[in-house]
This record gives sequence, structure tokens and C-alpha cells, in this order.
Amino acid sequence: MASFNHAMVIVEDKHSNYCALTRLVQREGEELQRLTIYRLSLTMHDASEQQIERDAINAVLSAISSQLKIEIVFYSRLFNNADFDSILLGLKPDVIVKMHSGQRFFEGFFKDKLEQYLVAHSTYPVWIVKPYVWDDTIQVLACLDLEDDTPANHQLNTRILASADEMARKLSGDLHVIDCFFGEVCSMSFEQEDSGEFKRTTSVKLQHQQLIDAYVADYSVADNGVHLIAGTPDFAIPDLVAELHAELVVIGNNVDKGILAKLFGDTAFSLVKDIDCDVLVVKP
Repeated sequence: MASFNHAMVIVEDKHSNYCALTRLVQREGEELQRLTIYRLSLTMHDASEQQIERDAINAVLSAISSQLKIEIVFYSRLFNNADFDSILLGLKPDVIVKMHSGQRFFEGFFKDKLEQYLVAHSTYPVWIVKPYVWDDTIQVLACLDLEDDTPANHQLNTRILASADEMARKLSGDLHVIDCFFGEVCSMSFEQEDSGEFKRTTSVKLQHQQLIDAYVADYSVADNGVHLIAGTPDFAIPDLVAELHAELVVIGNNVDKGILAKLFGDTAFSLVKDIDCDVLVVKP
């Protein structure tokens, strides 16, 4: 699920330290077969400037010992969705890697359009890198949504968990899983058995526990690694990330405008901003 044979890395002027590229090389370098680097710059037109940039990028890539097909593309136009749709259709990368914009001032008015497009609208997985120093003990957190029991959501949950598990194994890290539920539902009605006795109702938390147990049955989850939390993902996930000192969070985003859009649509983009560590956003 998380086998990134072909990665596309986006490097912008404001992130000229190559943090995203460095993270990819450190964590995936030996397994990569193809690497496409899009250097976004509205000012870098001179051939000598581009050559200096190529030399700097190649210096980062010198840490990779395996044979790797590398392409460096200089993109000098303003971002627009249609243009990037065409680029991605031609490339078909396994993952897109980008340094987080870091924009917080007036972020409600001036969102990073490229990052929002990649997280909320693109159909390709995107790895958003943060300037966060990883510990020796790696914690990978898979974020499941068990409120929606549709086949499409089950498929997305399965992809999230499989991707997180593979990343945890690659990084020799611990796998954690979180599911948020919205508390118990109160009702004044009582169902009865045929015998006339009242049925024993199952709590919402127990229902979620049974579901999550079925999901993680085939995976090696860390001790005390299943986290059932009453609350919303917007707050519960960042809080758990801070508690675990997690290095990587895996969330899902479905482009459909149903309940997943409410839970993992705008929520996904908000989480990318609010979580301090790297975020891998997988798609159906």
C-alpha cells in the first residue's frame, strides 16, 4: 500500500532547504525507482541559476546508492488545478511529497492553494513534510473512521491501516491506531426479546471496539496502541500525536461529498495544518 516506487517531490522557493526531498531520501531512498522533482519558481529562468539548483538537488540525492531515474522540471507558472491535473495524469506518481506551507497568519483567507488541492482534491497520496526532528523510536499513527460503514469507507480504512503498517515496518517503528466516536446515544425506547425480556444494548464505545478489533486483527499494533477516543478528529488526533510524540500520521481523504467529506475532507486539510509531524494522506 505504501510502496513508493515513483515519487514526485515539489520544491518551492519558500522551502529551498529541500526538507521534503531530504525526508524522502532518508526514509525511502533505497526503494525508489523513479523520482520526479518539480522546482516551482516564478523567478528562476536563467540557465545558470537552474544549473546551480540542479547541483544542489543532486547533492541531496548523492545519499542514494541505488540506481534511480531522476527528472528535474522547472515550473515557472502560477498554480492552477487544471494544469496540475494534466501533470499528474502524465506522471501517475505513487506519492507526492511536499513541504508544509507553514502559513498560519490569515490562513482562513490565504490558504495554500497547491497544498489544499493536493490534500483535498487530487486523487494521489500526498506526504506533507514538517520540520520535525524524528526520534530514534518511531511512532506511526493510523487514523480510522468507523462512523461510516459504507463499502467505500471500509476500503479507505483498510488502505489507511495497510499504509500505516507498511510505513511502521519500513521505519522499524510502532503502529498505533485511533478511532473517534461521538459519545453514547440516549434513547427512551427499549427493545424486547421474544421471551419478553429487555434486550441488552451495546454501547457506542463497545461497537467501535469490536469494529476496530476486526480491522487490526491481522496487524502488529503496539502495546496499548489502540486508542478509542470520544471526541472529534480535529482535536483528538492532534492531542494524541502530541502525547505519543508521533513522527508520522496516516489519514484518509475521500473526494466524495458525503460524510467522509465532513470527517476527512476539510478535516484532512485542517489536520495537515494542526499536526506538528509529517502527515501521509491516502486516497481511495
